[in-house]
Amino acid sequence: MQVEYSVITPKSENYEFNGDLSTIPEPVFVPLGYSIGALLRDHNLKVDSTATSDEKSFKKMRRGMRGSIVAATQVSKYFLKELHLTDKLHI
Repeated sequence: MQVEYSVITPKSENYEFNGDLSTIPEPVFVPLGYSIGALLRDHNLKVDSTATSDEKSFKKMRRGMRGSIVAATQVSKYFLKELHLTDKLHI
């Protein structure tokens, strides 16, 4: 099974992912234990993996509005809507 990941950032940053991992805004919020976290660390990115779930990563971003979240695309769409963040964050 393959998972499609997205980069979620504050709308105010006007960031668009261009395929270059080194451009992802830091810190990058990734839940604890997700393999994508290790890949991002291997690209010398500062990864915050202290959250134990995707929902907690989105809540951390909501509090600080800095950096980015890397999460599965479908999960991202769900939490953007569920946590009323569509006006503040974008994929």
